Amino acid sequence: MEAMAAVKDAVTWKARARVWGAWGWRAAAWLGARTPGWARQWQFWLTLAVGAFLRLSWLGRSPFYSDSALLYLEVARAAHDHLLPGTGIYNSLLALNTSLYTLLLYPFANDPQRWTLVQAMANVVAVGLLYIWTERAFGRWAALAGGLLFATALYDTYLGGFIWQQCLVLPLVIGALYTLHLGMVERRRHWFIPHALLMAAAVQVHPITAALLPLSVVGLAMGWEAVTWYDFYLGVAGALALYIPTTLFEVASHGYDLPIYLAYLATPRALDGQAVQQISAALGPRPWDWLGTDTRYAAVARALPWLEPALDGLVALSLGWLALMVIGRPLRDLTPRRPPLPVGEGETRKGWGILSRPQLAQGERERWRVWRARLLVVGAPAVFLALTLRHASPIYVHYAFVVTPPLYVAVGAFVAGLPGQARRAARWVWGLPWPPLRRGEGGWHAWLGRLGRLGRLGRAAPGGAMAAVAGVVIVAQVALTGAFALTLASGESPAPTWGAIPTTSYMAAMAATGRAAVALHARQVFLAGDPGDPFMGLYWAQRGNNLAGGGPLWTAYTSDACALTPPAGDGAAPTLVMDGSGLAIRALLSAPGTREIGRLALARGATYPLVAVAPNPEGPRASGLAVVNGELRLDRAFILPAGGGLPARLVTLWAALRSAPPGPAVALYHFHFLFQGAGGKPLSARATCAPGSWVAGEGAVVVAPLPSGARADVAPGVIVSRETHSWWRPQIGGLTLETAKELFLDLVVLPLSREYGPGLARPTQAELDAATITPPLSAGW
Repeated sequence: MEAMAAVKDAVTWKARARVWGAWGWRAAAWLGARTPGWARQWQFWLTLAVGAFLRLSWLGRSPFYSDSALLYLEVARAAHDHLLPGTGIYNSLLALNTSLYTLLLYPFANDPQRWTLVQAMANVVAVGLLYIWTERAFGRWAALAGGLLFATALYDTYLGGFIWQQCLVLPLVIGALYTLHLGMVERRRHWFIPHALLMAAAVQVHPITAALLPLSVVGLAMGWEAVTWYDFYLGVAGALALYIPTTLFEVASHGYDLPIYLAYLATPRALDGQAVQQISAALGPRPWDWLGTDTRYAAVARALPWLEPALDGLVALSLGWLALMVIGRPLRDLTPRRPPLPVGEGETRKGWGILSRPQLAQGERERWRVWRARLLVVGAPAVFLALTLRHASPIYVHYAFVVTPPLYVAVGAFVAGLPGQARRAARWVWGLPWPPLRRGEGGWHAWLGRLGRLGRLGRAAPGGAMAAVAGVVIVAQVALTGAFALTLASGESPAPTWGAIPTTSYMAAMAATGRAAVALHARQVFLAGDPGDPFMGLYWAQRGNNLAGGGPLWTAYTSDACALTPPAGDGAAPTLVMDGSGLAIRALLSAPGTREIGRLALARGATYPLVAVAPNPEGPRASGLAVVNGELRLDRAFILPAGGGLPARLVTLWAALRSAPPGPAVALYHFHFLFQGAGGKPLSARATCAPGSWVAGEGAVVVAPLPSGARADVAPGVIVSRETHSWWRPQIGGLTLETAKELFLDLVVLPLSREYGPGLARPTQAELDAATITPPLSAGW
């Protein structure tokens, strides 16, 4: 019985396996029938894998620099106050960019590393999309050549890996050109809606892409038969909807950017080859010492000096060949020739190409489809150059790189299409009437016969030669861009030209600083930032406050001549020293009670000191040596002699009397120290303090080097002034917009013991004398 049951079970499972196998084969056939052709091609997956590796392998070292910080500062402020970003950061015309890129950053306001990954993946998708576009237009071998050139292009790889508006241009431009191909070449339905959205988004991310709009008009005219009226209206409405935040900003600001753009349009223009030079720079490698002179990238780049001229030559040949094909096709059909079909028995009539036939044959339709594809590829760089050869402002490489994708498509089409053109040209030459050469059995006739036997090799030679050239260029680009990615991924690049510390290093440093604040039970965290890049500290402090959730208050300040201390009565506060070159930071680190917690490792061997700063040493007092405008109190002043590589310097200790003075926030406090030199000659020194925010009771150490010849035994006079500022937040109705524009007010002198009032914007000499403080000098720390 058990044996019978086992046999029955085996038969049952075998039957089930047959059923499931049949269903599996059917499912596989169903999926195969619906899988696009490009998805079944190994060329596509090779191109995508190469592009993904080169763009993602060094993402852990993605830099975060001043423009990234300013972009994220606007987004972090908007997220903190639940406002709508109305602009981006300033562009080269000093107009505020549109807000689309800022809106995309909004969900990642406190996690820039995650957005870096999203943006890099978008650029990987762009590699695959360029392959699909080229494959649909010119075939898989053209797609392989053009796709690998784009996947390995150094500048395009570089711009896909960090936070900047231009870094999202290529996916949008390639998407817009691909959808334009679907309408202009293939006449697919509903192509206009995605094209209008992608083109509008590309223009928002970078206005230079508006140079491609004439091509959209040409494509719309050629693909109009596939556009329904609701396609047109929905496409235009969707494109306009992307500009709603920008429109709100312009209405609320009474057209803030319009005079800037109008002035640019009225600026005299110069005609030169700058646009061509920058396109060449975008196609070729970066300078060999870009990442440092002793790096893998430098070694490979020095070994490939021929790569840039080879790329330029290949692109020029490709565009010239495609341009000839585009121009020659209409001319050929307008040339009088005899049609293949006779009009009547024994007679033929002359025709004028396509104008003499009511319908095109299938082959003729295919040839005109290829002609339109070539027109699109040639038209993109043509309209770009037509609009940028005459320019009013400099053309930068990050302007010109937006037109590089169709150039790679052109190279792929040229390399893949040249063999066929060579065969057709050879057949045409061989078919010419050569009566003198065809007479007789020897001489020229025999020579031509032997040449005919070598015809296949001769016809294949041009295409094979160009394929070999393209292959060598691609291999060289793989080596160069791979060395670039490896140099960054390994962290060996010491070059400051790379621009910034990696985002991951910043996030790790901020996490360590937050943990130190918890361990110290601190109520405040300080970021001592670089005076040359104030937005860096401001963003990370704003991010810390966004994530604090009732935790310590994060404050950033520039650390050249000023260093902040926590209020008296508080515990020690962790301070991340992001720039340790200032005299104030050095003075603070030597103060009693301040100790170093550790050093946080960053890129290129750099470290950030993390110190626990003691609270304001003077403690609360009713009045110090002087009170300035009810805002600051001077508690101590002393002079430290030169030594330890530092000059003789005046150290003053101040305390904040209230969190913020009346009116806008303080951008800078200026301390003008007046010294007396030999013979009573007046000498002066200046120091500034730029707190990102100010809490009542906080201390400030302000240091200024003594001018040469100043007497150290004479108490200096001090004049304090300040600049106030606010971030411009225009309002329209009940909606407040966040922008990246700072409003700075005039410098105001703050008189001594004046508790309230705006200060002296244009003081007289008597008022200036009254505002001068002459504190007695005390002992040092």
